[in-house]
Amino acid sequence: MSQRIKEKLGPQMLPYAYFAEEIMPLHEAGVSLAANSLQYGSLVFAGIRGFVFADGVRIFRLRDHWERLMNAAKIMAFDFYLEFDEFAAIMEALVRKNNPQGKFYIRPFIFCDDCRIGPKLDGLTFQLAIYMQSMDNYLSHDGGMRLMTSSFRKYSDNAISTKAKAGGAYINSMMATHQAHLAGFDEALLFDENGLLTEAAVANVIIRYRDRIMTPPLGVGALEGISMRTVRELLAHRGITVDEAPIDRSTTYVADELLLTGTAVQIAYAHSVDGREMKHSHGDGSLYQMITADWQALNNLEHPFAEKWFHFIPMK
Repeated sequence: MSQRIKEKLGPQMLPYAYFAEEIMPLHEAGVSLAANSLQYGSLVFAGIRGFVFADGVRIFRLRDHWERLMNAAKIMAFDFYLEFDEFAAIMEALVRKNNPQGKFYIRPFIFCDDCRIGPKLDGLTFQLAIYMQSMDNYLSHDGGMRLMTSSFRKYSDNAISTKAKAGGAYINSMMATHQAHLAGFDEALLFDENGLLTEAAVANVIIRYRDRIMTPPLGVGALEGISMRTVRELLAHRGITVDEAPIDRSTTYVADELLLTGTAVQIAYAHSVDGREMKHSHGDGSLYQMITADWQALNNLEHPFAEKWFHFIPMK
């Protein structure tokens, strides 16, 4: 089985993973076909960015990602908890073992490999696993993202938690993204049952409309994104307020700018929504320019927030 898995791993995957409480070759980490998480999507996950510098590796907002991952397990009633110091120690050991050479992405997740049929949580055991891969740009957005409003609606928190990155729930994002790609667009925007914008399929959304900068309220179903929190804190440092406000489809059509934010996508600007070009459809808007300048300063360790947001791992 491990040889078959090894053949399926792409060149972007880094060779070692954390699995079954040890670091091992990624191709040797596996679960049964009957694993509960494989059958029912009973897992929660995080996505974390890492960067290589001359003096070592830095992980972006590691503590915040740990906190959201543990909160997700709590929301989903998974019987699992790990203190931050232990989580960070595992992460540091895995990073050193993989010795990344460029920008990379870390996927920790809490899952169940119990072989039990039935969507019941009672008695299930959960564990942490982590793998890593090289990642530069997750989305190709040269010239801006061409977005469409999906006919698939974002689920309500009354159905599935919108504040936990739960594996099974991402079928919603997968269907919306697939619909967008079939129609010739780059990505989908998801709206709730009341027609209000929640987020993109795999990213949060922020818009500039006249003299206001706005994001959808968390209560409409948007994930509490760490990249979006970063953007808001960077703008607050500049003295700029971001409003949480209901945003309908028509407002997205006439907004000055619409940006996507997320760990994988980083910062991307929209060229158009449903074929309607944004007023600043070529990345020349003031909001995009400010955020990308601050983001670059962070990645170059030149922003005053860099020291508190990056977790340093010496590699020598």
